[in-house]
Amino acid sequence: MNSNQSTIRADRQIAGREPRVTAARIAKRIGIAVVGLVMALGVTVGLSAAPAQAKTMFATLDIDRNPQPGGMYLVSMDVWLPMNEYDAHGYYNNGARIQARFWADDSLFDPVLALFANGTTATRTWFANNPGYTAESDGIHLRFQFLAPGRVLDEDPAGWLGTNYQDEIYFTAIFTDGDGVGSLVQSNVATGYFCCG
Repeated sequence: MNSNQSTIRADRQIAGREPRVTAARIAKRIGIAVVGLVMALGVTVGLSAAPAQAKTMFATLDIDRNPQPGGMYLVSMDVWLPMNEYDAHGYYNNGARIQARFWADDSLFDPVLALFANGTTATRTWFANNPGYTAESDGIHLRFQFLAPGRVLDEDPAGWLGTNYQDEIYFTAIFTDGDGVGSLVQSNVATGYFCCG
C-alpha cells in the first residue's frame, strides 16, 4: 500500500464512509437483532397485553310509591363497581363514565322510558365530578336521586275497562373506561301503580 492509498483510507474513516468494526458496534448489532427477534416472537407466539376484562357491577333501583306534589315520584339509583381505591381513582380520573337508561319491563319488548329531565330525556351520562358519581375506597359509585313524572312511570296505563295494571321499571347502566371498554349491568325491577297525580 503506497502512502497515497493510506491517506485516502484515513480520509474515508474520518468522513465516516468506512467505519471501523469494534466490539461495541458488534454488541450493539447483536442487541438490536435480539430485540427484533423477541418482538417477532412476541407477535407470533402471542405475547401481548391481556385484554381488558368486564367489570363486576351491581345496580339497585328504588321508586318511592308515595307521589310528590305534581304527580312526581322519587327515583333512587345506585350503581357500584367494586375495586380497590387506587384503581377506582385511576379509572375515575382518566375518562371513565357511567351511562344509564330506564326501561319498561314488558312481555314482548321493553320500551325505553324518558325519565330524566322531567320526562324529556331517556339517557343520562355521568363523568368525573358530576353529582352522585364518585371514586371511593371500595370502588366507583353512582348514587343519584331525582323526581320522575308519574305519567312516564305509568308504563302500563289503565285499559279501556278501567283496570289499572302494575308498572314494572328497571334501568341499565354501562360503565365505560377511558379506553372505551364497557361493562353492562341491569338493575332490579321496581314495581308499583304509578299515575299522573
